[in-house]
Amino acid sequence: MTTFTQKDPVFVVVQLSGGNDFMNTLVPYSNPAYYDNRKFLNISEEDVLPLDGTLGWHPEMAPFKELYDRGMVSVV
Repeated sequence: MTTFTQKDPVFVVVQLSGGNDFMNTLVPYSNPAYYDNRKFLNISEEDVLPLDGTLGWHPEMAPFKELYDRGMVSVV
């Protein structure tokens, strides 16, 4: 195993194919169509961890939210 002493920026891409429900990972909580089309499979606006005024993290993504708030994670 290599040990790094310098703190270089790292770029990591997380692509979840298959079992990931992307609409409930990053929730478009300000869009009424999300709730209209997902009456029984949605994350309530009260439970969303907001990114901005339109998207928010699923509550289980709290560690990513913390990294996002520190500028260490971006949504592309």
